Formats: sequence, structure tokens, C-alpha cells
Amino acid sequence: MNCSRMGRDWTRFVEGVIVVALLSAVVLGCGNSERKIVISQSQIQGVIAPHFPIEKNLMIATVQLLNPRVYLTGQQIGLKITYRSALLNRQLEGEADVRGQVRYEPTQGAFYLSGLQIAELTTTKGELSDKEQLINMILPYVRGYVEQYPVYQLNPADYKQNLAKVLMKDVRVEGQGLVITLSI
Repeated sequence: MNCSRMGRDWTRFVEGVIVVALLSAVVLGCGNSERKIVISQSQIQGVIAPHFPIEKNLMIATVQLLNPRVYLTGQQIGLKITYRSALLNRQLEGEADVRGQVRYEPTQGAFYLSGLQIAELTTTKGELSDKEQLINMILPYVRGYVEQYPVYQLNPADYKQNLAKVLMKDVRVEGQGLVITLSI
């Protein structure tokens, strides 16, 4: 075997070991380090609001959903949505309090609301005789529209947010924001 070739191979091997050792030191040394990205309630509001109003005309009823207001509670994101409904000759207006969990789709780098449920339904105009019927009329439209649009999309041009796709440890609602914890 040629001595100069053996020397080059040995040099590459030593360089490879050094690179692996340095990378290991960086990864293991920083493994306990956490970074956080906070997505504010107002940022989420800015993403959801443009998808409203939602209007549906059914054969015997019409439903209009408008003026969504985002709020954060516990581990959920909530929406207070004004509704207007006309069922036969009965007019109803009020507010639906809709809540759901945050779901992350890593391939898209996007956060969605999912598992939406109506926590409370109030009326300001008309008499609500069949609450369950109104919930069954409103909920599919809220889910159909809100659950398909991300409440937040990570920006691939933002270095910190781009890292989130790979290094995400946890996503939770905390205070007035959606907190993404990265393990670096």
C-alpha cells in the first residue's frame, strides 16, 4: 500500500473523529438547553379573523358566523363567535364559545385548532328552544372552516422558527400566548 495514500486516509479518519467528537460535545452539552418561541394571542387573532364571516344557506335555515375573538384558557384556544341564524321564520342571534386543542403538523410547520367543541351558547335575540339543534347547525361550519386553516405557520426564513420544525419539544398555551419549546 502506498504510504502517502495511507497518510491521507489516516488524516481523514482523524478529522472525522474530531468532527464527530465536536458535534457530540455540542449536542450533549446543549441537550439540556431550551429555547422558546411565543406566538401571541393577537397573532393568532390576525390569522383567524380574515376567514370570517362564514355564511351558509340551507334549505330551511341560514347561518352566519362573524366577529371571532380569540382567547386562551388552560391548554385550549377559544373563539367567541357571534352567530345569526334564521330557522324557518325564527330569528336568533347570540354568541358561541368554541374551544379546541392545538395540533402541530410537522411536515407543514403549521399549528391548527382541532377537536373544536361549543362550550357555551347564548342568545341576545330570539328564544333558544332547541340548543342542541343550533349547536348541530353551527359546529360543522366552525370546524369545517377553522380547523383547515393554520392558526400559525412557522416562517422558514426565520432561523429560530425553522429550527422549531426539527427541535420541537413541547407546544402549550401559557399566559396570553402559544409557547413552543425547543430542545437545543
